[in-house]
Amino acid sequence: MPSSFPNRAESARTIRAAKSVILRNWESRVRAEISAAQHHDHPTLLDSMPEFMDELARTLETVHAPTDAQCEVNAEIAVEHGEERANLGNYSLSQMIYEYQLLREVLFEELETAISLTLDTRSVLNSFLDRGIRKAAVRFTNLALRRLEDERELRERFVATLSHDLRTPLTVTRMTAQMMGLKAHTSEQAKRLSDRIVTNVDRADRMIRDLLDANRIQVGQPLPITPVDCQLDEIVEGVAAEFRDVAHAEIQVEGTQGPNPHLSGRWDRDSLRRVIENLVGNAIKYGQKDGPIRIRVATNPEFVEVEVHNGGDPISPKDLLGLFSAYRRTDSARTSGQKGWGLGLTLVKGIAEAHQGSVRVTSTAQEGTTFTVRLPR
Repeated sequence: MPSSFPNRAESARTIRAAKSVILRNWESRVRAEISAAQHHDHPTLLDSMPEFMDELARTLETVHAPTDAQCEVNAEIAVEHGEERANLGNYSLSQMIYEYQLLREVLFEELETAISLTLDTRSVLNSFLDRGIRKAAVRFTNLALRRLEDERELRERFVATLSHDLRTPLTVTRMTAQMMGLKAHTSEQAKRLSDRIVTNVDRADRMIRDLLDANRIQVGQPLPITPVDCQLDEIVEGVAAEFRDVAHAEIQVEGTQGPNPHLSGRWDRDSLRRVIENLVGNAIKYGQKDGPIRIRVATNPEFVEVEVHNGGDPISPKDLLGLFSAYRRTDSARTSGQKGWGLGLTLVKGIAEAHQGSVRVTSTAQEGTTFTVRLPR
C-alpha cells in the first residue's frame, strides 16, 4: 500500500463526516458573493454538489494514487452541475466557475483544520476539482450556445404569434366601435358593445403586460410589486369561482375554511391573482379533462404555500428542466392544440421571487402534477 494512501483515506473520511458542514458553508458564501444565487432556494443551489463530494471521497480512497485520467472519469458528475446552472438562465459561466473556486476554499479550510494534508492528497484534490470545473464549464457553454440558437427560433415564432394574437382583440375592438356608430340605437345595445370593447382592450393590455414582465425577468430585473394588506383566502376563492363560472371546471379549495390569522399578509394582490390564475389555467388546459383541480393553502406564522394540483399525463423530465424559461412550451403543450406564448410559468416564478418567495413543481404519473408557490407573509 503506498505510503500516501493513509492520508488520502483520512481525508476521504473527513469529507464524508463534514460534508453537510462543508456544503452549508459553501452555500452561505455562494449566496453572499454570487448575485445570481440569491434568487434560488436551497435544493436548487445544492443540486448535484453532494454527489460531487461523494465522488471526490471515493477518488481519494483509491489504493494506488489516482491518475489525472482517473480524476477525469470520476469528476464526470460535475457535468450535471454545469447543466443545472445553464438551465437556471440567470447564471453566467464565470459565476458557475466561481462556485467551484469557493468550494475549493471551503473544502481545504475544513480539511486543514482536521488533518495535515500531504502533497499527494493536495494534488488529487486539485486535479479532481480542476477537471470538475472543466467538465461543468464545457456543458454550460454547450447548452448556452444551443439556447442562443433556440432563442433565435423562438423569437421568430413569437413575433409571428404576437402579431396574430394581438390582431384579434384589436380587430374586434375596431369593428365593435364601428357598430356602435351604426347600430347602437338603445342604451342596452350601447352598453353591450361598450363592454365588448373594454374586454378586448383588456386582453390586448394583458398580452403587452405579460410580454414586458417576461422581458424584465429575462434581463434579471425584479418585477415591480406593491404589497398591501390582503387575505389569501379571498384571492384563492375569487379565482376558483371565476374559473368555475367561465371554464365550468371542478375546482376544489382546501385550507381556506374557518378562521386563520395566517391567511392575511402583505402581498401584491393583483400579482398574486396572476400567479393563481396562470396555474389554474394551465391545470385546466393540460391536466386530466374529467378530473378535479385542487387548490390547497397551507400557512404558518412565517410563510404561506399555495398548491395547485391536477391529474393527467406527467411533465417529462426533459421539459421540467426548462419549464420556467420564457417563450418555452413543453412538447405536450405544443401538441395539445392549446394556444400559448410560454410566458405563464415564467411570470409565476418571477412574481414569487419578487415577493422573496419561490415556486417548485413535482410531476409523476402516479401522483399527477403539483405546483407549489411559497411566499413570506
